[in-house]
Amino acid sequence: MRPRAVAAAIALGLGLAGSVLAASPAAAAVDRSCYADTFCVYKDADFSTSSPMYRFTKGTSDWAVSTPEIFEADSSWRNLRSSGAATYTSFQYFGQEICVDGGYQVASYYWANNDGASSKVNVTC
Repeated sequence: MRPRAVAAAIALGLGLAGSVLAASPAAAAVDRSCYADTFCVYKDADFSTSSPMYRFTKGTSDWAVSTPEIFEADSSWRNLRSSGAATYTSFQYFGQEICVDGGYQVASYYWANNDGASSKVNVTC
């Protein structure tokens, strides 16, 4: 191939690659908001949104089954429910680690950090 033809082929290839990249949709933003009537558990302390957070709205939740990503990896808790919510060291809901009254939050707590195995809402703190 002649040098001019090679340069044209490279330019064409780069132009096509650029158009493919430009046509790619932007990554969707992840919603890490804690909404009303929700007990939110954050993987990082201080409600950091750089790591995942998980929302619980009713009943009980065995984290090993429902949300293994947060199992023994919880670091801050926000309760926007009207009743209390708690985390436990056991999937059988005993060994309460932390209980957060409705409308309150805990940015970090040494004794409960990375110990949660389950959660329950509608509890009395």
